[in-house]
Amino acid sequence: MNNTVRADEDCGCNSDDPCTFEYLQAYECYLKSPNKITKECAEKITAMKECYAKRESNSRWSVKNLLRYLLNK
Repeated sequence: MNNTVRADEDCGCNSDDPCTFEYLQAYECYLKSPNKITKECAEKITAMKECYAKRESNSRWSVKNLLRYLLNK
């Protein structure tokens, strides 16, 4: 497992800014090559989706709220 994909218990799902690491990794990868999604980027996007799914199962936090938080920082 590479360093960009963290274990479930380490995805930050219970923090004040959940999944931020996963979101930023996936977004950075996308910005580097928006027209071609590499296997590495796909793994980062999957990690982000899994983190959000876990967070959703633990609370009512949504992707919309996370993006709002990041944009208002």
